[in-house]
Amino acid sequence: MGKRLRRGATLALTGILTVSSVLPALYVQAEGKGSAVEIQPEVTQFMDCFLPMPVMDPDGLSADCWGVSEVGPRDRHNGLEDNDMSDYSYWDGGIIKDEISGKYYMFASRWDQRGGHEGETVDGVWYPGWKGSEAVYAVSDNLYGPYEDQGQIWPDYHEGAGHNVYPFVLSEKDPLYGEGYRYGIVLGDPWEIQGTIHVSRRLEDGGDWTHLDQMNCDGSFTMTNISIIVRPDGRYEAISRNGDIATADSVNGPWHVESNGLWWNLPGLDTAENDMEDPVLWYSDGLYHCIVNKWNAKQAYYMTSYDGLTNWTLQEGAAYTPYQNFLRYEDGTENNWIKLERPNVYIENGELKAMLLSVINVEKNEDKPNDQNGSKIIVTPFDGAALKKLAEGRSAGILPAGDTNAQTWQNERYYNYGGQPYIQMQRDSGVAGLGESGESGWWWPDWDYDCKIGFLKYDLPDTEKEIESAYLSLIYLGKKLGSAETDSICVVLSDPDWQEGTGKEEDTAEDDLAGLNFPKLYYDVTDLENTSAVSEEFATGEGLKTVGVDVTKLVQEFKETYPGEQSISFALNETEAGNRLLFGSKEAGDGYGARLIINYKEEASREDASLKLAIGMAEKLEQEQAENQCYTDETWAAVKTALDEARTILNNQQATQEEVDHAFLKLMTAYNLLESNVQRAGLKAAIEGTETILAESETLVQYTQESVQAVRDALAEAKKVYALNGAGQTTVNAVTTSLLDAVNSLLIEDKNSRLDILIQKAEELLKNKKLYTDASVASLETELVSAKATATNPQATTEAMNQAYDDLATAITELVRKADKSELDNALKKANEILENAADYVADTITGLETVVAKAQSVYDDQAADSSSVGESVKELVAEILKARLMGDVDKNGTVDTQDAAKILRFDAELETLTEEQYLAADVNRDRVSDSSDASVILTYAAEIITEL
Repeated sequence: MGKRLRRGATLALTGILTVSSVLPALYVQAEGKGSAVEIQPEVTQFMDCFLPMPVMDPDGLSADCWGVSEVGPRDRHNGLEDNDMSDYSYWDGGIIKDEISGKYYMFASRWDQRGGHEGETVDGVWYPGWKGSEAVYAVSDNLYGPYEDQGQIWPDYHEGAGHNVYPFVLSEKDPLYGEGYRYGIVLGDPWEIQGTIHVSRRLEDGGDWTHLDQMNCDGSFTMTNISIIVRPDGRYEAISRNGDIATADSVNGPWHVESNGLWWNLPGLDTAENDMEDPVLWYSDGLYHCIVNKWNAKQAYYMTSYDGLTNWTLQEGAAYTPYQNFLRYEDGTENNWIKLERPNVYIENGELKAMLLSVINVEKNEDKPNDQNGSKIIVTPFDGAALKKLAEGRSAGILPAGDTNAQTWQNERYYNYGGQPYIQMQRDSGVAGLGESGESGWWWPDWDYDCKIGFLKYDLPDTEKEIESAYLSLIYLGKKLGSAETDSICVVLSDPDWQEGTGKEEDTAEDDLAGLNFPKLYYDVTDLENTSAVSEEFATGEGLKTVGVDVTKLVQEFKETYPGEQSISFALNETEAGNRLLFGSKEAGDGYGARLIINYKEEASREDASLKLAIGMAEKLEQEQAENQCYTDETWAAVKTALDEARTILNNQQATQEEVDHAFLKLMTAYNLLESNVQRAGLKAAIEGTETILAESETLVQYTQESVQAVRDALAEAKKVYALNGAGQTTVNAVTTSLLDAVNSLLIEDKNSRLDILIQKAEELLKNKKLYTDASVASLETELVSAKATATNPQATTEAMNQAYDDLATAITELVRKADKSELDNALKKANEILENAADYVADTITGLETVVAKAQSVYDDQAADSSSVGESVKELVAEILKARLMGDVDKNGTVDTQDAAKILRFDAELETLTEEQYLAADVNRDRVSDSSDASVILTYAAEIITEL
């Protein structure tokens, strides 16, 4: 662009500027002057982050206590106060939590209320008010109170004196920390102990304070209203009433003064009166924060810095002010104290959690002795997360590569105004457009023609992404002259072929932007509506604020016309004519420069969470099918096909949302149509267990050939049925029982919209809800009702529709199929038969059976049990059944008869040996000895004289 546009060229811009919904929360914009469309953010200033206070008094808010007529019903248990105002007024207030006891220690000042606030004589006795303050501490079990006054901190030091009491935690890098000191206090008054530091090893009993000297500073540093923090690097930073900043490695000094008078060097802060006081400094969320109170205006200001030393940025709005009712309780009741001072912060886990304020219900000079007026300290919850977003708002977008203004009044037209901490704008009322009538060069009407136009130039990001919206964020500092109470800013494109001068007027270079050398402006002076952008109107007398201008149309047409141009330039001026307005420049600090915020259109992200869940569910079934063939071949083939396709779609980053949804629905449809196969997990477990037993050749020699053959025959039949695809469940159960019996005899001693389509699928699934557990069905039914409500709601947002889809999809994938429990039932019957005849079995071989049966019965009774858990339970139970051994069956032929008695008699006569297993089976009288008496019992049993062993 630049010279290529030529001075006489005009860039045609057509169409109406439109409002975009992606405008950052801090900004408001307009289609044109007089047609503002406001976007009201929830948090625009520090004061908006105060949260409602919980009521700590069990009796609730009191309407019968001091200050109520001015403040309103309030919580006497919040913070620190004299409930009946008979003894003390309280001021200052800082809190440190004792991590050991969990108690909260507040350090503050108090004075005899008989002196009022400023001091009074009562009955001939002088009470000095706040000038007679004592340093005290109070303790509470709760951050918000009530705090109980425990008395003076140091009664033997200057008679307990202390005002502007500021407590803090010592740095671990401070040499004093190595001596055991953990806490510190700095005093702002009285005069003789201003700026003195005090350190303690503990909080309990108010501490054991060692009194150090006044802060040892290497330069001018105001010794009152001091706030001290520990920086992230372990060093200390202090700020005082005058805005003096000092740092030190030890709280005992020496202190190096970094700068003086912060307030007077902060663009946008009204310092006409010397009424700044009570600064509080803190570090959180990667930023240094500071609040200072302008006592005469009854308003506090909030500022931030990235290093705590330089480039402090004044944030817009109020930190707090009694002129707005921002102090409220959780029930909505508001309090309005007449004065709010001495702010302090409570930081927890690196985030601002609560604010402390000293409050008074009347003006200070109206607080008299014994008049039920006074002051206290309140503690209010605070939204630290919201503050973080607010503080970060000023850093959105890019700073200009150049920012300056061209001026035309008399000799000003020859000079450049670059390098200044502000940009001036002032339109001459007698000339159209931005005040230059769409011209440039030697055309000025007269020597006193006065027009000041601002210029901004930005380096554009190197991207081919489509621009969705663009905004200029200007920091308004104030009005230098003019009578109009409101104004707005008009923005047009300009040639970017200019450079910012140094601000040294006599050194204006040929290419420096100046009144007689400013670039061509590209707009139609007769059609400003379509060729410019205009901010909303804003009040010019309310101090610093952010003014946003929607320049989407300008930036889009610029990029379309000059796609290869990497710099864009804007010209700006006020619209009311005659107001001279000041706006921040990059030279004032990063937080003051006019930022260009460009939002690019992003490709719609693909929603595939539901497909991932469905694939995960199907893969679990895939493993079960491989192990146990739980489902028929035909229905499982459909699931396998749908699963393979779903995996392919998921791994294809180019797949469309429609393809993803189709793959999900196909997989869930196949899942719903699955038919259970004959359940053979128990038969498989019995076969595998039997094969293991038959493989133990050393064990087999103990058994007769006939009993081993019986097991082999039963095993062969079981394997035959297992391999037979057409075998029914009854047949499978029968051969499983036969095999278990044989082993027991041998071894006796487990297109509508996406949402509409998914709703239909859910309804299809619920037609077969008997297949699924009650809990998973209930969950799906609940989500289905919710999804239907969202689908039929004409006001439902896209986000709400997507959320309803995801929730319903999740419920579908979490359906749990009921398990076929016939095998488990069969095994339970066999196990219970053994337990019912426990006396017939060797006790050691069935000791664990009862526990396993109970566990299996629990699975059997569990309506939500799935196939996997049922299968595992069958396997475990079968394994335990296989351990059972019959009493008296010494020869292991499966019956108890005279041959067993003969074997025992031969053993007793030492003519034969018995294995340990046979020995235990022979002890039928359970006297722990296998001998002729056991043989006698078996003979009696064989003769049917007795019916059980």
